[in-house]
Amino acid sequence: MAHECKQGLRNIISRESIAITADFENLSSRTIIPHATLHQTQTFVAGGKSRCRRSKFTIVTGLAIQPGRMANWDSQLLKIPAVSPSIINSCLIRVDYAVRVSL
Repeated sequence: MAHECKQGLRNIISRESIAITADFENLSSRTIIPHATLHQTQTFVAGGKSRCRRSKFTIVTGLAIQPGRMANWDSQLLKIPAVSPSIINSCLIRVDYAVRVSL
C-alpha cells in the first residue's frame, strides 16, 4: 500500500474546508478503504501549566480500492467545525488542527 497526499498549508478559520488531493496505490492482496480524519487539539494555559484536550472531528471515507489498483482524491473536502469567538481571540487557549490520511 502506498499513498501520496498534498494539502496546502495555511491559516485556517472555522467553518472553512480543507481540500485534500491524494493518490493511492493498493499493492496488497486485500481491498483497502482510504479515509481522512480531522483532529483538533485544544491547549489550555493557566498559572504556568498547560493541559491538552484532543478530539476527533470530521471523517471522510473514500471508495474501496481493489488489490493491484490505484485511486485518487481530487480536492476531497474536510470541513472545519465552528469555534466560538471567545476561543479564537484568547491568549489562554490555543486550537490546532491535524489531518491524518490513512488506508
